[in-house]
Amino acid sequence: MRKRISNSAFAFSLNSAGGIEFSFEGRNSTGKEIKYIRFDVILKNAVGDLVEDEIKDTYKVNVEIVGPIKSGGSIYMRDKIIGYCDDCARIDIQDITIIYKDGTSETGHYGYYYEN
Repeated sequence: MRKRISNSAFAFSLNSAGGIEFSFEGRNSTGKEIKYIRFDVILKNAVGDLVEDEIKDTYKVNVEIVGPIKSGGSIYMRDKIIGYCDDCARIDIQDITIIYKDGTSETGHYGYYYEN
């Protein structure tokens, strides 16, 4: 999936209320127009243990970027609050699902993480 979403980078920070502010950017290298991009994000603490979102009581958060994103276009999300957890020190992006404007989709492993 890293070839489909190229030049990608992501990060997060915690705000004063424990909100997890997620940012992502990249380029659509699929050759098709994207309707949605969905991420499975896993929350972890400083030693790598799973931690739960304080509101949803789950360690797995679903994040979605809404298009349309033209082929070759920029993918961008900045400081979107995806959950609340004062103990979150690392997020892992496991899988990404790309849903295209033509109705097709694909899911694949992304396999990157970011430590705060």
